[in-house]
Amino acid sequence: MADYTAGDILRVTCKMHQGASEFQNVYHIKLTVATAPDDNTVFAAVGEFFDDAYSEITDWFPSGFYFDTIEVWNETQDEPGKEAAWPTLTVGTGTGDTLPFQNAALCLFNTTVARSQGRKFLPPMVNGAADNGGYLDSTAATDIAAFIASLLLNFDELTLAFVLGNYNKELARFAEWVSGAVTNLIRTQRRRVLGVGS
Repeated sequence: MADYTAGDILRVTCKMHQGASEFQNVYHIKLTVATAPDDNTVFAAVGEFFDDAYSEITDWFPSGFYFDTIEVWNETQDEPGKEAAWPTLTVGTGTGDTLPFQNAALCLFNTTVARSQGRKFLPPMVNGAADNGGYLDSTAATDIAAFIASLLLNFDELTLAFVLGNYNKELARFAEWVSGAVTNLIRTQRRRVLGVGS
């Protein structure tokens, strides 16, 4: 069981897959309030938070795309937390073929620290997410913007609260995300190929 106190940095890994390819989005959160939480309490909050965020874009993932587990690791205490299934999300609800796995929507997150910008490549989406010329479809962009806004809301309850940001372990520095945006061009993640993922 992980030890949780205010100021702890947690690494949250959102795990998904399509076919033989696994996709992981890794986030860092900083606990700003932690009143004697246990693993179950922390996971319930974290799971609900990311489940709500990804619900904004589920329609852009194909029916063969699966939400597997969410894993929590306490970076500060160097101890594992809980890993379990997503609270409600199970499969994508989009229609149509999937874009090539190298293609991805890119979310950018700004901080107040110089040269510290968060970047998240979303898993492959259905081909309707892209317009001609490699641009992101405007409806997809709107939904991704809602996803970003959900992440920037942070989580705030009486006994547990946290914010998202960039964590530099070597500098022992956490840079909170203060704003975000989705790029209007489909980006390329070169290491992501069929059967490999990222």
